[in-house]
Amino acid sequence: MKSKYIRFAPGLSLKFTDKLPMQKAGFKDGDNPFILYDIQTQKDALFAKFTLPYSGYTLSNNAENILVIENGGGLAIPCAIASGAKEITVIEQNPEMAKTVQQHYNLFVINQNPRSFLARSNKRFDIIHVENWGSSIPDMAALTQEHLLTIDAVIQYLTHLSDHGIIIISRKLLLPPADSIRLWSVAYKSLKSLGINSPEQHIIILRNWDTFTLIISLNPVEKKQIDVIKKFTKNLNFDLVYFPGISTDMTNIFNIFDKPYHFLEISRLEKAYQSGKEKNFFRSYYLDVSPQTDNRPFPSRFLKWSAFSKFFKSKGSRLYSILMSGEIIVSVVFVEALVISIFLLVIPLVAFTQKKKKPLKSNIFFFLSVGAGFIFLELFFIKKYILLFGNPTVSFAIVVSEILVFSGIGGYCSQRISPNHFKSILIVLIFVLIVILVSFDSIIYYILVFSSFPRFLLASILLFPAGFLAGLPFSLGMRYLLKSPVERAYAWSANGCTSVLASILSAQIAISSGISIILICSVLSYILAFLCILKHDVLSASY
Repeated sequence: MKSKYIRFAPGLSLKFTDKLPMQKAGFKDGDNPFILYDIQTQKDALFAKFTLPYSGYTLSNNAENILVIENGGGLAIPCAIASGAKEITVIEQNPEMAKTVQQHYNLFVINQNPRSFLARSNKRFDIIHVENWGSSIPDMAALTQEHLLTIDAVIQYLTHLSDHGIIIISRKLLLPPADSIRLWSVAYKSLKSLGINSPEQHIIILRNWDTFTLIISLNPVEKKQIDVIKKFTKNLNFDLVYFPGISTDMTNIFNIFDKPYHFLEISRLEKAYQSGKEKNFFRSYYLDVSPQTDNRPFPSRFLKWSAFSKFFKSKGSRLYSILMSGEIIVSVVFVEALVISIFLLVIPLVAFTQKKKKPLKSNIFFFLSVGAGFIFLELFFIKKYILLFGNPTVSFAIVVSEILVFSGIGGYCSQRISPNHFKSILIVLIFVLIVILVSFDSIIYYILVFSSFPRFLLASILLFPAGFLAGLPFSLGMRYLLKSPVERAYAWSANGCTSVLASILSAQIAISSGISIILICSVLSYILAFLCILKHDVLSASY
């Protein structure tokens, strides 16, 4: 979209009085705008020097090699151009946008999953600028899975920095403090995992009224760098939130809140880490701001159900603001689906007039468990493969299509399996899922190193054993546990209801407890299915 009225420059100082360059915008899913600036020369990008993200560039005046990781926004590219760096590399995952960026700026653009590119590359950069502003409406992206702001991702960035390299991450400023606390903690944990004893000495945070910038330095921040940052914020009316040795009187000067909320909470978190009581901090804080890993990569999710009333008050006690939260919508949909499922499952049981037609309770729970186990397994792979392919749509298409094929093959092969092997099949399936649970992360990071086709091939091979075995229990149950068409019809209903419920529940499990818990739920479902047939005399069941 091109219009003279497009004005996108998040973190722009009010001290900037010149005209912004002409802009055109692209949108993904109706949101997440990517802005292309009309920059013909380095002078056209000078406006970027008045933005908050450029603060990181002032700490590395001699930066020659810059990596820009784009996930919406577009401001990071003008910042890199304005710095005068000799080599600028841009990673843009969307193929159409990558082509557009390359043609528009005449820069070297890599159309790959950023995590996969970094896993394969040994190249080091003076600055790694990650641009990820989040959704336009807070909480709407609570369910959005992204792997660019996790501890695992930041560790990867740190290992690709040059000797004096820095990482720049800019996000929207939230009040009450949430994202800034989490990212400070992510930076702290990432640095700590690399053996750095005083991670707090490597972190700087600045803000204006609606955005903040996190700077992570590979080396401890020096006094002269702090002086540079102080001068930068004073000249452009930005506020300091955190740097080593900061005090309260240095904060909340230009963009004034009632209190320096972000500084106070981050300072409290710093003390908690130093005393080894960070878990108490995260437990007592009424928002979920704990640092996230690749197992729980939902950077825009902050709701803590145990403190829902406080969360509601923080939204001004406005019901509509709560209903815009993706997590609340999931909860409402789950309740609706649960009510409908109960209706669909209870009414037929009441309608049965002959006792012999009523399905056994053990059989009902078997098919309920098998339906849940299959969907939990499917959703686990979908969410885990997002890291592998970098795109939820691609992950969904690959996993759903392949697991249906593999489970279909399993269902076909079930014709040759005798009833006395029924229990053994479930035991083998449970064992395979436990092996996957224990080893999956190591395998996925190994596969991440490969290029697209080998990655797809290895992902398919990894999916086959579980997909094939998951196709057997339902088919075998239909064949050996049920005796009448009525029972089989009810079994289909039970299986379908739990499939719907499990798919909705998986989203809540992933954002609350982690993606691996979904697979644990699958294992537990199949264990319950096994217990349902443990004393069942399947050998005497009719075909």
